Amino acid sequence: MRKLEITRGEAISLARELEEAGCGEFIVGRKGWSSRFSWAYSRVSLGQVASGEAEELEKASDPISEEDEAASEPQEGSERHLTIHEAKIRLAQSLGVEPSQISIEIRA
Repeated sequence: MRKLEITRGEAISLARELEEAGCGEFIVGRKGWSSRFSWAYSRVSLGQVASGEAEELEKASDPISEEDEAASEPQEGSERHLTIHEAKIRLAQSLGVEPSQISIEIRA
């Protein structure tokens, strides 16, 4: 929504259209999590095919597994700290990138 400067309704409509086109899966938010889109293909590859620069789509290089996604969801009544792995998954989801593209540096 923020990147495209569109309303929530327009974003949901777009996500559902992308899902229908086979680009990935629209995941409805629950338990305090925002709705999001899980890409089946590399977004760069999708753009290249759409613009005619390429003919074949490349699978997403590091999709978030169901196990990782479940591990990153907030637990009811839980106030625990995030692990680095969980933080990378949450950041990736919020930024629309792959977890492998996230680097976290801790300076003590």
